Amino acid sequence: MNSAAVFELDALNAFVTVADCRSFTLAADRLSLTQSTISQQIKRLEERVGKTLFLRSTRSVKLTADGHLLIDYARSILTLANEAHTRMLDNTLTGHLTLAVCDDLACYWLPDVIRRYHQCTRNVRLEINVGITDQLLESGDRGSCDIILAKSLELNANSRIIGSSPLVWAGDPGLIRDPQQPVPLALFGEGCVYRRAAVSALNNTGRRWETTVTSPGLSAIHAAVSAGVAVAPLAECFVPAEFSKISTGLPPLPEVYFTLTIAKSSEGKPGVQRFMEMMAVSELTFPRDRLSHPAGYSFQR
Repeated sequence: MNSAAVFELDALNAFVTVADCRSFTLAADRLSLTQSTISQQIKRLEERVGKTLFLRSTRSVKLTADGHLLIDYARSILTLANEAHTRMLDNTLTGHLTLAVCDDLACYWLPDVIRRYHQCTRNVRLEINVGITDQLLESGDRGSCDIILAKSLELNANSRIIGSSPLVWAGDPGLIRDPQQPVPLALFGEGCVYRRAAVSALNNTGRRWETTVTSPGLSAIHAAVSAGVAVAPLAECFVPAEFSKISTGLPPLPEVYFTLTIAKSSEGKPGVQRFMEMMAVSELTFPRDRLSHPAGYSFQR
């Protein structure tokens, strides 16, 4: 059997997604497929390469030595296929596309998205509005944007998950050593998912807190943490390497989901359809080595 028959793109995509999610169930959700379909694709790939790629248990899914050997090749094959598809797309599309994006996605994830989109839609004018999740979702309800890239603490049938990460406390552990003193917080404003999670966790455990910094943007929150004057709830995948993560002394925080929602008034727009097509074939991922459920993803339009 030649290599083209061995390495089907759908099977490689399933393989990479299972490896990233460390779960067949999460991979199936990420790819909008059934778990049995994912299992069949992995089984077919294993049969064709003649190797076992995953060690499976009731609690975890891990790559074997052969799986580790294949994973980088699989990513490279998928990346090349995605780039070829992007280059071959019709570049005559015109119009206007408005994105409403939360600040941390705008800082860490959006640049590559914009670059890819611009490569295949050079005549579509992009407008990007950055804000807090609740405000972004409201703008979608009003029809003032086309696509909302936001955050959620729960799964929502109306949104597509593009990534996930644990929330963690970032800051100087010395700030929280005295349990009688309030925890100084650096927070986004009202309507922020991180803020809701942090305040709820502290209130539920009876830990006093006070707001030291409130900001609509990530830079001021990072500045407060860097200066050692406040603790901030942040997505672990986006915590700067120089920040300390506080693992004891504060209540645990939940998982946060990064979501994509299409405004109802924009579902038929050609620019939106092209964006979704690009997302479905592109390897636009979050930092894999810092996620509990790394967000290499693909989803059906």
